[in-house]
Amino acid sequence: MLKKIIASKYLIHVLMFWGVVGLYYSRSMLSIFLVSVFLLGCLRAGSLKKVLAFRQNKAMLYLVLIFFIYLLSGFNSDNTLMWISRVKTNLPFLLLPIGFYSLGPISKKTFEELLLIFIAITTFSILIIGISYAMHFEEQSKLYLFGKTIPTPILHVRYSFYLALGALFSLYLLLYSEHYPFSIWSPLTYIMIFLVLSVHILAVRSGLLMLYVSGIVIVLDYGLRRGNWKPILGLLFGIILLSLVSYNFMPSVQNKINYMLRDLKSIDKPVENRHNYSDMVRWASIRTAAKVVGEQPLFGTGVGDIEIEMSKKYIEMYPDFPEEVHFNPISQYMFSLTAFGVVGFLFFYYFFFYSLWQTGFKDPFLLLLFSGLSLLFLAESAIELQLGKVMVLSLICIRLSISAYRLQKDKSFLT
Repeated sequence: MLKKIIASKYLIHVLMFWGVVGLYYSRSMLSIFLVSVFLLGCLRAGSLKKVLAFRQNKAMLYLVLIFFIYLLSGFNSDNTLMWISRVKTNLPFLLLPIGFYSLGPISKKTFEELLLIFIAITTFSILIIGISYAMHFEEQSKLYLFGKTIPTPILHVRYSFYLALGALFSLYLLLYSEHYPFSIWSPLTYIMIFLVLSVHILAVRSGLLMLYVSGIVIVLDYGLRRGNWKPILGLLFGIILLSLVSYNFMPSVQNKINYMLRDLKSIDKPVENRHNYSDMVRWASIRTAAKVVGEQPLFGTGVGDIEIEMSKKYIEMYPDFPEEVHFNPISQYMFSLTAFGVVGFLFFYYFFFYSLWQTGFKDPFLLLLFSGLSLLFLAESAIELQLGKVMVLSLICIRLSISAYRLQKDKSFLT
């Protein structure tokens, strides 16, 4: 029975379903997904030699090496308990590339089916939220005046990001898939429109940034590659129309913009209780991190000591901030720079973005994913928590599992 399960061609579909449901509704399911990918991959491989064959794929290997950056930072950390905690949180960098590689290559069609699973579950989750929002429209719209959002199954910043990915994956399939081509009658077209509108209704900047940046990049890539400018002109028209409609007819967007403008005015001004403003807190964390980096530029604080060093600088630079808002850098780039220094920072992002460089920026899916992430990292520590990194890494590894990548000969998947 176990052998049949391990050998099943639908195993990766079941794992994806489990992982996405866990992403939105159960952290324990997400942890089980992480361990299952690794263990089932090792069992399917059948031998240690085959498991270690992942080293033949540089992109997979470099993702694993990111785990060792966290591990080696222990030599630069006095707080051993926090270092161990950070190492545990970053086990996905070790387990997922090895696990997905060991599960074996997948076809382009299977990859597209996995994206559909992600899109379907994401659509279901926002439908439930939408029904609740419609039932409590005025009450929940007012939340945006205070920098809050409508209730979401996970932290709204993370949820908005994945909601945007659902819309972007729909667009990717409509543009590039042979099995789900664009059509005005295609259900996927209407799902994409629904998800795009949902990102605007939720009105979280991380999701909007991901949606617009990656959307523009993928449509430009498609237009330039195919020599077809109609999608590009349609995109520009769509952006202008969406901006006007969302601001004039969506109270959540109006209230969010008004809150943001008020929030920005508090930066570097003696505003009472300024630590209650999200942009002020974000800016303070980045400035504080820059001060820490200035004192330990080469190798950083070590991932175990980052909180201690940040707190010291908060007391010095922002004495009016209570301890509960002494956050780590709310920027993935600044977190890496503070924890690992310039040396670790360069290795980290060379390894992380290597798969994009390996394909010469010609893989539309990786281009879509990394273009948004590269900007999101400026103002969000998007992959520092396990909730952020598990699914992002899974999507990268699944893409790298396509047969053409494994063979490293056939480049037809890039078009």
